[in-house]
Amino acid sequence: MQQANKTELKELTNQVKKEIEAYVNMSIDQCKATDTDIFGIGQEAYRFSHRDWSGDPEWNRVFPKLRTNVDVDVKLNFLQSYTYIGRG
Repeated sequence: MQQANKTELKELTNQVKKEIEAYVNMSIDQCKATDTDIFGIGQEAYRFSHRDWSGDPEWNRVFPKLRTNVDVDVKLNFLQSYTYIGRG
């Protein structure tokens, strides 16, 4: 792969990563605002530390204040470009 294509692919990968992270963070913020845990974060917290789980009423209080960290791993394998050859 040529150096220019490698650079473009890296830039595109970073752009996609940032866009996905922004969408996921926005979705989590909307869930917190409406008290809906559609991603199952509470279930994961329970699985991770079930002894510390205080139940759903406590979760409903904690969930909107929960700090989240979204880290997206994007792997793009190629950069394809097309040249259109058409009638003048």
